[in-house]
Amino acid sequence: MRVLKFGGTSVANAERFLRVADILESNARQGQVATVLSAPAKITNHW
Repeated sequence: MRVLKFGGTSVANAERFLRVADILESNARQGQVATVLSAPAKITNHW
């Protein structure tokens, strides 16, 4: 099993998020994948 983590800038906009999806799809063809995603860059809870 592969564990893939993508930080905030990796999912900061739609183009980058789609790139992550491509990477996940490619890795899933090779076996099981667990994915960890951070919040998008510059997004946080303002409580």
